[in-house]
Amino acid sequence: MQSLPKAKPKADRPGPPVRPAKLSPDVRQRLLDGFRLPLTHDDVARLAGVSPRTLALWLAKGRKETSGEYYDLLQAVELSKAQGKALLVNRVIAATRTNAELALKVLARRYPREWGPSAALTVETRPAPDMAEVRARLARRLDEYEARLALAADLERRVHESHASNTSAPREIVPAPDLRRIASAIGSDDDARAVIRQRVRDITRPDDDSAAP
Repeated sequence: MQSLPKAKPKADRPGPPVRPAKLSPDVRQRLLDGFRLPLTHDDVARLAGVSPRTLALWLAKGRKETSGEYYDLLQAVELSKAQGKALLVNRVIAATRTNAELALKVLARRYPREWGPSAALTVETRPAPDMAEVRARLARRLDEYEARLALAADLERRVHESHASNTSAPREIVPAPDLRRIASAIGSDDDARAVIRQRVRDITRPDDDSAAP
């Protein structure tokens, strides 16, 4: 029986020579554009028209060199990756302004110790207030305000009586010590003091008809 001839190994078969890819300006630009997107190295290489192995060899040469086209390519690739990352981060941060859940996820990624799943949640607790003491404090404050109102009403009544009995009286009908005592009783309530003073001025101001010529 006649034996068939053995096939030659693939390496020994004649064929067209394989031309190495050339790092042309067009290929370089397509590589940089691809690295600005969230793509793998293999995808970027294929979109640029070169094999993934060729791209890996170019970048490996760039890591060994300190100048030249492959070194420049490596630096430009790293810059393109950073630009693409910054673009995505800006979009995520903009989305967190209206998405609280996304904002929490970003915090968990950026600060895992404080905001991650394993972060301990501390809640500050305070003892419940004594409601009897709260009611007593409110009652005291109400009594203070009622005393201030009564004092202001008494002042207004005295000013009216003095003004009715003597139309030519000077503006300061109530003696200064009494006014200081009233102001002290009112305390730090500046609004109340200002209102009372204005009412005293309005009441003690002489009428235009009774003013002396």
